[in-house]
Amino acid sequence: MKWFKRILIAVLALGLLLGVGIAILLFAVDPNAYKAPLAEQVKQRYNRTLRIDGDLKLAVFPRLGLSIGRASLTEPASDQVFAALDSAKVSVALWPLLSREVVIDHVDVTGLKANLVRNRDGRLSFADLMGQTAAPATTPVPVPVPGGKEKTPLQIDIAGVSIAGEVAWRDDQAGTQLLIEKLQATTGRIAPGRPFDVNLSARVLGQAPKVDATLQLQTNVEFDAGFKTFAARKLDFKLAGSVPDVRANALSVRGSFGYDVTKSAFDATNLSVAFQGDVAGRTPLTGIDARIEAQTLSAAPADGKLTIDRLTMAASGKAAADAFDLTVEAPGVRVTGGNASGDSINGRVKISGSRALDAKFTLAGLRTAADVLTADPFTLEGSYKQAARSIQFKVATPVSANWRAGTVALDTLVADLRIDDPALPNKSVQVPANGMLRVDTQKQHVEAKLGATLEGSKLDATLDANSFSAPRVVFSLVADKLDLDKLVPPKPVMTVPAPIVPPVAPAATPAGTPAPAPAVPAAPAAVDFSPLHGITASGTVRVGSLVARNIKARDVSVVIKVADGRVDLSGMQAALYDGRLTGSAFADANGNRLGINAVLADVSIQPLLVDLANKDLLSGRGRLSLALQTSGQSTDTMKKRLDGNVQVALRDGAVKGINLAQSLRDFKAMIGRKQDDAQQNNRSQSTDFSQLDARLDIAQGVGTLNQLDLRAPLLRLSPGKPARIDLAANQFDLVVNTNVVNTSKGQGGADLDALREVTVPVHLTGPIEAPAYRIMWADIGGAVLKNAVQEAIEKRLGGSTGGGQEKLEERLKDSVGERLKGLLGR
Repeated sequence: MKWFKRILIAVLALGLLLGVGIAILLFAVDPNAYKAPLAEQVKQRYNRTLRIDGDLKLAVFPRLGLSIGRASLTEPASDQVFAALDSAKVSVALWPLLSREVVIDHVDVTGLKANLVRNRDGRLSFADLMGQTAAPATTPVPVPVPGGKEKTPLQIDIAGVSIAGEVAWRDDQAGTQLLIEKLQATTGRIAPGRPFDVNLSARVLGQAPKVDATLQLQTNVEFDAGFKTFAARKLDFKLAGSVPDVRANALSVRGSFGYDVTKSAFDATNLSVAFQGDVAGRTPLTGIDARIEAQTLSAAPADGKLTIDRLTMAASGKAAADAFDLTVEAPGVRVTGGNASGDSINGRVKISGSRALDAKFTLAGLRTAADVLTADPFTLEGSYKQAARSIQFKVATPVSANWRAGTVALDTLVADLRIDDPALPNKSVQVPANGMLRVDTQKQHVEAKLGATLEGSKLDATLDANSFSAPRVVFSLVADKLDLDKLVPPKPVMTVPAPIVPPVAPAATPAGTPAPAPAVPAAPAAVDFSPLHGITASGTVRVGSLVARNIKARDVSVVIKVADGRVDLSGMQAALYDGRLTGSAFADANGNRLGINAVLADVSIQPLLVDLANKDLLSGRGRLSLALQTSGQSTDTMKKRLDGNVQVALRDGAVKGINLAQSLRDFKAMIGRKQDDAQQNNRSQSTDFSQLDARLDIAQGVGTLNQLDLRAPLLRLSPGKPARIDLAANQFDLVVNTNVVNTSKGQGGADLDALREVTVPVHLTGPIEAPAYRIMWADIGGAVLKNAVQEAIEKRLGGSTGGGQEKLEERLKDSVGERLKGLLGR
């Protein structure tokens, strides 16, 4: 039993010694004596100011600990606060402390407020604390401590951290600001090469970008000393809330992940990603339920390795008002060195609603040669249907990818497109095509070529793009013949209008019958050029023969440039309708503006109007000039903001629908009649003119007819006042001065001297497509008109007015009124 007594005595002695040591530590060691040395160490190493306002308190149970009151740390060489805290508790090992080594077992921080910044030059405000920059201060020197004896600097090691507070993040490069509040984070020992647990929860708020989301994270993290490899094992991440363009009802990511920066290698095991929510955009996606799962997903391009094991993707929801469903399956793919094996990768996309799409793709025949992975074939086939139109398509091509070079190529792409539509001229159109597509991820370059045959005509297109983040695109389109009316329903053929029928009074409505509800006007069409933002492109279009919306043109060419949210069409040229078109146009997303400057020289106006508007109203040959600009978010707004002018100069033409010369030759027979000369528009008749010049100046959607000169054998037209055409409201308020001249000798007009040089104002009002007119007798100048025609009228009426002054005026109004109605086709 002696050995037991000796052991007991030794233990008691050791306990007594430990108690004495602790007592000496509590009463002989003052922790506040280390405040100044610690602050000095921080100043020397980081050139930052550490301020501890409260006392340092020492505890010994259950472990040796140090409590710190309110404290703050500044930015380097600045008084601006980088981080502050309300309190911190530090647990340390006892024996290293006696030798001036501080081994911190745990740090507990509450009330943290930190401001993290990335400057415009990309430098992080806390980079020096992470050892990424050299210490800007002087070389550390021994620090004096109480007692006058110099000691070596403190050695500090942190084994774990618990943090509660908030962190503000500002990125001056990206122009973003975020606030992470309600932050609760705990970690194990943060050290290179040693895995440690991380538990985190927080709420993220921001206005640039707009963010309001809560998140939770649990994982085990490991990284190397050079931050070249990272691993997150057993990751469990959850997020709910709003981030830019996304409303996440629930987002979760689970699995284990690794990334090698040097090799650009990524691997994931037991991956599971789930999302429920909405995504905003030009075509909003709502009610999304998406999931990605994979047992193994890894890629190491530098080593030529790829592994996909049991990958499945599924998503459903609505795209605008149409339901969609997406599935992708990759049962197993293995690429190692020069060997490749695996099953086909299959996918399907379905959309149902106003549009119906059903497309399937297959990637099969995997093999490798050197560093190139080839899949042959890749096929895409399916159908698309909208209203009465259906499209069948099929694409097939081999795909090759060079992992080391970062290239993907589809060198022999073959496609076939069939369009069926009862509205098409031939009910069906077949479009075979071939081409190629190459992508270089390292050079950020894309090259594409396409050749197609449309109704026996060849079409060739090229595209060359650089930079993925801010693409710069150069393109070209060349076609010897292109008939777009083969692809879109043509306009209805022109029909002869029905005869004018006098209005019939509506039948009486029985008492108590509710009045019909007024028609609701259709909403104006929206105009949005915002998709032009972010596009930088330039190219040319050349077409030998073009048909579009029944307009026919030859030798069409245009230069297109897109930059800074604006597209410019310059060098517009085309031969059409016996003349030529030249000009330019633009559309600008900055203000949603639109403009055109164009000249149609020496064109035949009749076939142009017939093809463009199905209207046979005017013939002749001459010049049409357009200089117009507008802006707005809808077609109605653009009409109201339309500015510019339209000029017309035609020669040797005719106004269709009435024979003015014949109407004037009937003047003598109508003098004694007391009824209106009502005439219907008759397309078999026309009024010839030798010259028609007009100019319409437009401001804020209202046009002013500042020039009008129509010269016919017996007629001259010029503008009066007002001369207003409201294009936005579709209304006439226009006075036209009508002059009858005796220039038709030899055409039955020699006896019209009574009306020669008489000016009659005619006021046009109402809708532009169906105006009403009023003969403005008060503006004619009664005395002048009566003196000019009295002799001729008395002669035509048998030599006597037969009733004095009043009778003469009445007959005069009847005859001239009937003539003007005949001239205007009413």
